[in-house]
Amino acid sequence: MSYNWINAKKYTMDCCLLFDRWVLRWIFTDCSYYEGNYITDMAKALYRYPHIDAFCREKAPECSKFLDKVQAVPYGGWTDAEMREAETAILQAQETLITTKNRANLH
Repeated sequence: MSYNWINAKKYTMDCCLLFDRWVLRWIFTDCSYYEGNYITDMAKALYRYPHIDAFCREKAPECSKFLDKVQAVPYGGWTDAEMREAETAILQAQETLITTKNRANLH
C-alpha cells in the first residue's frame, strides 16, 4: 500500500547506499504487501545497479538468500523503461523508508 509520501520517480536504487542495516533487511526480503512479483521486479530494478547488490551483501549479509533469488531471475531482455518502472515500483512500495535526504539524482 502506498501513501504517496514521495514521488518515487525522483529517486534511484542508489538511495539504498545511505540505509542502515535494518532498513536493508526490510527492503531486501520477500515483501508480502507488494502488488506484483517482488523478486522479478527487484531483479529488473537492480539490473543496472550491481553495486547495490554487493553493498547489501557486505552491509547486511542476512539479505544474501533473498539477493540470490533475485540474481536467479533470468535476464528477460528488459527495456530501460521496464527496468525503471520496476525500480520506481520498488521504491514507492518502500516509501516510508525513503526521505528527501536519500534522494539520488537520476541519470
